[in-house]
Amino acid sequence: MLRSLIPSNKEPIFKCIEDHQNCLKSLNISNLEYADLKTEIGFYLHTSNEASEARKRDYKNQNFWNLNNDNLKKNIAFMRAILPLPPLEPSLF
Repeated sequence: MLRSLIPSNKEPIFKCIEDHQNCLKSLNISNLEYADLKTEIGFYLHTSNEASEARKRDYKNQNFWNLNNDNLKKNIAFMRAILPLPPLEPSLF
């Protein structure tokens, strides 16, 4: 889900990260470790001088997360239907 929240103007950063990973894979060198999606999200934030550790990330920063994403809104609506969630800050939606 986090991958779908990356704003379109930041997609080129993520494309570079993906290209880098594909380049490493093409080398066919044994024992290389490739980034999973969680690590790629960390690279995206680190490259942008943002906190990259999951517990330190600022998910309210709309420069790095598209909080108006339809999938996010659907997931929030679903969660609200089954869980007692506090109201959202109006500035987020």
